[in-house]
Amino acid sequence: MKSFMKWGGIILLFLGFFISCASVSSKLPGIPLTSGVSLQPQAITGGVDFRDGEVLCASNTDPYHAHFYVARVLTQPSASTKNQAEVVYLRDGKKEWVNFVIPSRKATKQDLVVGKVLFAPVWHRENKEISDEEYRKGQWELGRVTSVDDLFKDIVEVNGQKYYWQWLRVPDREP
Repeated sequence: MKSFMKWGGIILLFLGFFISCASVSSKLPGIPLTSGVSLQPQAITGGVDFRDGEVLCASNTDPYHAHFYVARVLTQPSASTKNQAEVVYLRDGKKEWVNFVIPSRKATKQDLVVGKVLFAPVWHRENKEISDEEYRKGQWELGRVTSVDDLFKDIVEVNGQKYYWQWLRVPDREP
């Protein structure tokens, strides 16, 4: 009988804890505590970013007329590789030797000045939402900020094209 009461108390304690955790989701907006898993990419309005080790790469000889894609470096550029790097692209898993490997970070509002060099996502002009997969597997171009007149709408012009500034990236160094 004592054993039954001991286990019954533990079960009641566990159930009470479980019920209290289930009610926490209503107090934490944006953090669902459900077990449902979606197979569709979720559109995100600001939390997308590259992961550690992911850089923008291009094989052209002119970085301002090149299409950049996110990749991971397999072989670092060196004198023995004629300053080229071997990379594997996230979009399709293909390996390629490239001339440009440019680490970058997400832009901040302080970065948004006319003339500043930025990476812009070619495939998402004026889109307010973007999935993590689209952000990391799409095509990028290097350009200069040409207008910040619509910054109050969160829009910046890069090479005359309008983008939501949250998707823009700042290269660690200008090529």
